[in-house]
Amino acid sequence: MALDVNEIERFRNNLWAPLRDLLNWIKGNSPSNLTLKLWIKKRSSFLESMESSFQCALGETRRPLNEITLWDQTHFTASLLKSSLAKVIIENTFQAPLDMKLSFQDKYKWRILRVNFDVLSLIRKRQKIGDVLGYKFLIERTLSSIRNKIEVCFPLGNELYCDSTGIYFSFPGVDDNITQVLLQKLKSILSFQRITLVMGGSPTIEAENIGRSITYIGREIDSSRKKIRFPYRSDSVSKRFSRVWQDASEKKEVCPVCRLRSKKEEEEACSFCKERRHRRGKE
Repeated sequence: MALDVNEIERFRNNLWAPLRDLLNWIKGNSPSNLTLKLWIKKRSSFLESMESSFQCALGETRRPLNEITLWDQTHFTASLLKSSLAKVIIENTFQAPLDMKLSFQDKYKWRILRVNFDVLSLIRKRQKIGDVLGYKFLIERTLSSIRNKIEVCFPLGNELYCDSTGIYFSFPGVDDNITQVLLQKLKSILSFQRITLVMGGSPTIEAENIGRSITYIGREIDSSRKKIRFPYRSDSVSKRFSRVWQDASEKKEVCPVCRLRSKKEEEEACSFCKERRHRRGKE
């Protein structure tokens, strides 16, 4: 997008006005009125206005990096800072980032948190356009829920990248033991068994590598493709699936829509898929 230099002042005002309104709103409300749902809405609105303004400026003017926008650079930097603050709070320690006496081992490091499930497999096995659109809506809603919980409810970092393999976040560079504790907590917070039940695909969550740079995100994506499991793994499958299939009181077969739940022989789809089609029809 080309930027007219005469419009710079207008862009500045468009950026400042939402920030001013947000700060005044925070100042004018007591903590009891700052509900999580309302804060997520206000935060999303502010980030959208910031992105629209920062996308119009370059973060780097030298080739070949002059395709990076100011939003890309700012978002990445803020994400790493957020994860660094999370590390300070979790470990209750602080090192001055610009302290030249710090050794490499003592400097701030980061991980990449990845939440993966095979989006393409979830979609391509659907037989009707309505089913594809229904699963697309479920995937978008699930990703939005994961994003809000990691960025706002349990603020460890920000989204860095998202594609058909899943969603990737910045993550504090804490030691392996603390990382495993955090991952177990996140599995509970993100309701992995419910995601498996609703979507029919089992997600994985990992934060393996640690370093001063996160440019290795490409390797993380390649690794994610190899580790994705579909339709589910034994450690995350909901007990509701096994209970349904163990009930032998009536003849059942696999639902041709989700290919995971059971249905009666005379029915077209399972109750879950029929309900989703019904909701989609109303929309």
